[in-house]
Amino acid sequence: GIGGCVDFDGIVKTNAFRDLGWDAIYPSVALMNHSCAANCGITPVDEALHVRARVRVCEGEALTLSYFDIGKPVAARAERSEKEWGFKCGCARCTAELALGPAWASLQQAVLSEAAALRAEEKSVVQNRSRALVARVEDFLESSCPSERCRSWCRNSLDDLYKLQLQSLFFYGKEAVACLRRRAAALEVSGPG
Repeated sequence: GIGGCVDFDGIVKTNAFRDLGWDAIYPSVALMNHSCAANCGITPVDEALHVRARVRVCEGEALTLSYFDIGKPVAARAERSEKEWGFKCGCARCTAELALGPAWASLQQAVLSEAAALRAEEKSVVQNRSRALVARVEDFLESSCPSERCRSWCRNSLDDLYKLQLQSLFFYGKEAVACLRRRAAALEVSGPG
């Protein structure tokens, strides 16, 4: 701190959990690093936080949390981590998405922009256009992603598109179920925000 004083505001800004309905610092949890592919999740219980592993964690492996909503493109996640916490994420998920290069970044931007514009359209237009956008994404992922894990991470970064498609397909049987399964798999691999 300045002149021997503690920078309380800085400590709270960097370490507090604010999306729980209250602001609190949980010292043990605050020591956990961020990952967009976190191996742990938190559950608020009364005024406590329970930390649980979401995947098998090997001995010596760091326990990680997602500090924010990770259902966004890698550029948006990087901007938020820089702005709010002063670091650039270098987790396996960010590295995998960045390795897909500018073609993936351009596709993300174009698809999300078009999906946002669709929200004001009629349901049948949303169904057809979101189906075409998802097909475009899936074609890219099939040809460019080395693993299903990478494809799931990428789908999660376009969560707004998959939510839009799912909402437009509500009550439409097999296609809605397939969309829901893709989204559920992406969320399972990527974890909650």
